[in-house]
Order: sequence, then C-alpha cells, then structure tokens
Amino acid sequence: MTALDALTPRQRDLLARAAQSYLRGLGYDLGETGPRRDGVDGDPGKLTRDALVAWGDRAFPAPPAKPAAPELTAEMRAWYRNLWDSMRIGDAPAIVNAVSLITRARPRYEAIEKQTGVPWRVVGVLHYLECNCNFARHLHNGDPLTARTVQVPKGRPATGNPPFPWEASAQDALQYDGLAGQSDWSIEATLFRLEKFNGWGYFKFTDILSPYLWSMSNHYTRGKYVSDGEFDSAAVSKQVGAAVLLAVLAKAP
Repeated sequence: MTALDALTPRQRDLLARAAQSYLRGLGYDLGETGPRRDGVDGDPGKLTRDALVAWGDRAFPAPPAKPAAPELTAEMRAWYRNLWDSMRIGDAPAIVNAVSLITRARPRYEAIEKQTGVPWRVVGVLHYLECNCNFARHLHNGDPLTARTVQVPKGRPATGNPPFPWEASAQDALQYDGLAGQSDWSIEATLFRLEKFNGWGYFKFTDILSPYLWSMSNHYTRGKYVSDGEFDSAAVSKQVGAAVLLAVLAKAP
C-alpha cells in the first residue's frame, strides 16, 4: 500500500482539486466543470490528465533512456549524468570503511596517477572493487601478484617475471584497459570507463544497473553476476559501488 492508497475519499478529492487549481493558475484549460465552471471539480478527467502530463514534461523531464550500445556518445553521457545527479546514498558502515581504505593508500594511488594520468580516486576505487585495496593482488582482477593473472584478463602482465610489484601490475592494468593517457575524466566519462573495466554484462543482458557502479545507492537493490556468465537475480552485492565511492571521495581534501 502506498501513501496515496491510505487517503480518504475526501483527501483524494482535495488532492485532485489542489492539482487542478495549480494547473488552472498556470493557464491550462481544464474545461468548464466544477462549481466555478473552471474545471476544478475533483475529477481528474482527460483534460486534467493531459494538462498534468504537459506540465510534468516541462517541470520534471523524463530521464534519458538507456542507450542502445555501450559507447561514449552524447546519449550515453546524458544517461550517466542523470543517474549521477539523481543518486542518493546513505551512511552505511561499509561506505565509511571503503573510503577509509582508499584514503589511507592515497600516496600510492597518487604515484600511479603521475605515471598514467588516471586520477588517484579512480585508481583507489578500482583497487577496492577488485581486491579490497590489497597490495598483494593484481589491479586487473584481484589475482595474486605471485603469478600472472589467471582470471580475465588472463596472463597479465605479459612481460616481466613474478612476483610483480603492485605498481607495475597497476600500470599494466590501466594501460591494458585503455584508462592510461586519457584526458577526459568528467564524471560521465569516468563512470563509462569504470563500467567498461568491469564489463558490459549488466548493461547488455539485464534490466538492472551495474552494482559495480551503483551498489549502496538508490539505483541498486539486487541482482548480481555471481560468476562469469551466471546472473542471480536474488543475489545482493556487498561491495560499495564506484559511483558512491567517487561521490564521497570528492569531498575529501
């Protein structure tokens, strides 16, 4: 039951009349019904509904539709921007803990930023999501640095001998996925690249937004790939999404 379902008939009538009075004051033609012959009659008929939609389209434009393909087009930028602007986050302990992990390692992420051009916050967010900020793991996918990666992407870094220094592996991961050397780190481009880093499975094959970006925000409830190619609609991500982390980290000095 919603709050509207709990309204009494009198309250429903008053709500409709309030909306009609507002629309009439804006100049919308609601007909000549009602005691004042101005369409304010408590009955949301066709003229009222049409006026309501016309007003709503101007005051509260519909969000952009999901683009057809995962490419950084103007449509994709508008889609990510709308999601970012409408994101709401809470104060879950997991968010606080994740931000603490990232900020403690900021000097190491800043060193990678100097070498690759990837903002330290983005490096830190990827490191958290891939291996909980463990410096004994590859940034590519969380595999141990004692050998080349075995998960996708497999066999990285392609050169050098294990055990790999974390910094060398991190640079390889950012170069391999095309993040290194980029100049556009607007929030739209950043979200696009982070989702691309994780893969387009959610975007292409599900109706939910990727928890890799939106977990622990109002844009995500449940649904998760629990292994490569295996989607569980009831599973819930326990990680903090990248967009949430970026929003909180943006407030850090």
